[in-house]
Amino acid sequence: MMRCTSDMISMYCGKNQKQWDKYLPQVMMAYRASTHSRTGKSPNMLTLGREINLPMTAVIGLPENQDPLTVDNYVQQLQNNLVLAHQVARKTLKKNAIYRKKYYDQRSHKRTFKEKDIVWLYNPTRKVGVCSKLSPKWKGPCLIIQKIDDTTYVIKQSAKSKGKIWLISVGHVATTAAPKRC
Repeated sequence: MMRCTSDMISMYCGKNQKQWDKYLPQVMMAYRASTHSRTGKSPNMLTLGREINLPMTAVIGLPENQDPLTVDNYVQQLQNNLVLAHQVARKTLKKNAIYRKKYYDQRSHKRTFKEKDIVWLYNPTRKVGVCSKLSPKWKGPCLIIQKIDDTTYVIKQSAKSKGKIWLISVGHVATTAAPKRC
């Protein structure tokens, strides 16, 4: 959401970037009124049970053939709309999850290590007064001491030292010399 919102604000502001906060209400209204690809519904529909009247509605006007609803009918219709919107959102989210998993699985590969393998540990720690962009993100070489399961290992800084021991996930280690991580 933040990236989408910042992209929308940057398009709206143009060269007048110091006044971005003045455009935020309009940008957020547009974001909340837009149908999202992940849910198939707008945030307005999912939270309010209806779409809001946009400023263009004031210019064009509402359709004339709408009958006024009683309070009870309005509440019933609102509840039905919310239930239906959430059902559609759940169905769309499941479908998107299957789609994302399919494409994730095509690119992923299983990494396994053995005891006594030499690895590098991804550890982007931040220190006060030190620029994190210029600090090394990888510690190593480290030695794998024990394999807990397929994705969890116990490692330590070096074979000879009594250094720190870490319980880490396979996603935080690499076998080559300090790899790049974007």
